[in-house]
Amino acid sequence: MEKVFEGVHILVVEANDNIREILVDIFRRRGFIVLEAKDCNDALKKVEGQDKPDIIIIDVISPDLDGVEICERLKSNISTSKAPIIFYSTQRDFIIDFTRNMPGTPVNYYGEACDVMSLFERIKKLINKQ
Repeated sequence: MEKVFEGVHILVVEANDNIREILVDIFRRRGFIVLEAKDCNDALKKVEGQDKPDIIIIDVISPDLDGVEICERLKSNISTSKAPIIFYSTQRDFIIDFTRNMPGTPVNYYGEACDVMSLFERIKKLINKQ
């Protein structure tokens, strides 16, 4: 498998251990350097003192912080402020409502069952914009 994302740092925030493990495996196979977190507070702790992520993938329904709050905190953190954020959820209606409540914030979203290749294409476009 071609590692087209060699050296790109990605932060994966997912509470479900099985889903997080699958995502981490998929991203590592593509060459990403993966930092993983079990929830939003864990993500905030891990980005302190770490290499800054180039892109952040978050399950919008987190057990500790809601998506709006985590987005605001990541965008106000010097090490994550420039990183594009992609939110995902199995609840499509929820995420559409969520993105409407974030005026002025560039938000990307996918359902967990999204086509992985289209997700990689979106990530590639976001990284190339930086």
